Amino acid sequence: MNNRTPHPKAISTRLALSSTLWIAASLLVTGLLLVWLFSRHVEQQFDSSLHDHLEELVAAGETTEFGELELSWTPADPRFNRPLSGWYWQITQNGLIVASSPSTLDNHLLLLPGVEEARHGGKTLTGPDGQVIRAIVQNIYFPDSDTPFTFFIAGPQKSINRDTARFAGQVALTLAVLGIAFVGLIFLQIGFGLKPLRRLQESLIDIRNGTARTLPDNFPKEVRPVVTELNALLDYNSSLVERARTQAANLAHALKNPMTVLKHEARQIEGDHGDALRQQLDSVIASIDHHLARGRAAGARNLLGARTSVAEVAGDLKFLLERIYANRPINIRLENLDGLYFRGDPQDLEEMLGNLMDNGCKWASSILCIRGEKKGDRLILRVEDDGPGLAAEKWLEALKPGMRMDETIPGSGLGLAIVGDIAELYGGALDYDTGTLGGFCGRLELPAIG
Repeated sequence: MNNRTPHPKAISTRLALSSTLWIAASLLVTGLLLVWLFSRHVEQQFDSSLHDHLEELVAAGETTEFGELELSWTPADPRFNRPLSGWYWQITQNGLIVASSPSTLDNHLLLLPGVEEARHGGKTLTGPDGQVIRAIVQNIYFPDSDTPFTFFIAGPQKSINRDTARFAGQVALTLAVLGIAFVGLIFLQIGFGLKPLRRLQESLIDIRNGTARTLPDNFPKEVRPVVTELNALLDYNSSLVERARTQAANLAHALKNPMTVLKHEARQIEGDHGDALRQQLDSVIASIDHHLARGRAAGARNLLGARTSVAEVAGDLKFLLERIYANRPINIRLENLDGLYFRGDPQDLEEMLGNLMDNGCKWASSILCIRGEKKGDRLILRVEDDGPGLAAEKWLEALKPGMRMDETIPGSGLGLAIVGDIAELYGGALDYDTGTLGGFCGRLELPAIG
């Protein structure tokens, strides 16, 4: 069973979808209304045309002295002459056909179902041969006639339907083009309206890349409260991390003096008890240093805006180590470090690179080389010396906290372990590599930033 919560649609998608549906519904209603109004207009025009033909028939009619109707002329429209053309006229008196158009083929049109309703205006009927016609029926009184003459005139409904369908097609095409234009304008409007959010995203990317510390305040007033809260959160995050680092440093300083005193007192105890006490004190000091370094790095690894120049840190360490090992002719080389940036805290890079470089200075004969390269979003640093080197099978052992490969060389045995732990906290790693100087080569992989 899949219980994953579906991702909500993007704001732009929701705005575009809702606006498109609203426009489509509006244009559809508008189109239907226009077609309906046009249909009514065409019917009125058609009925007006039928009235003109009816008036023409009435004008052509006159009665004899016996009350009979005679037509001086008939409508000139040839459609009344074609059989079953849909255009009909007919005159009746007392239910008898007095005159009719040739198109009727002598059908008695006043007997059609619903014809009485045509006396009140245009009415749609089913005419001869199943044709749908629109008819008008009117009683006319002539002089010398005691009973009225009923005039019937009709035309095909398909003429109205054809004009309405043609107009509906034009309306549909026009509204479709208008709808496409509206939708395009909606996307432009959404793009313009959401531009501040994209700028906010770019500003956050700048903070992650270390090129900015806070968000700018030149956002629209609708977005400004969010920017203010984000800046407050960034400040709080920085102060929280700095407080944790300060507390870790204070703890290390508070433990240093008591541990130094204990080590001094332990030297006064001779025999196996003294050896055991000194060994345990060394283990405690190593563990404290290890976990304090790890805790400090853990607090800084996700600090936003962290961007550290590798060349600057390595240059400072080179200057320091050349002073520390001034009595030894060690040539410290920095190669291909310019333009490389570590996505992390400067003190953490100094801790890692410093331990590796200090370790290299202890074992190097004359050369220590630090090389760098960037592969995608990864930073690769190689620290290599021309010393005796380290056997590959002893690499994992060297990474254990407190492990010293040579007791005659000063140190706590924590350097490589701390480097590995800090690198792991940043999603990187410390590995054994094959160098070109014949000595030890450590490969440090860390997150890079442009």
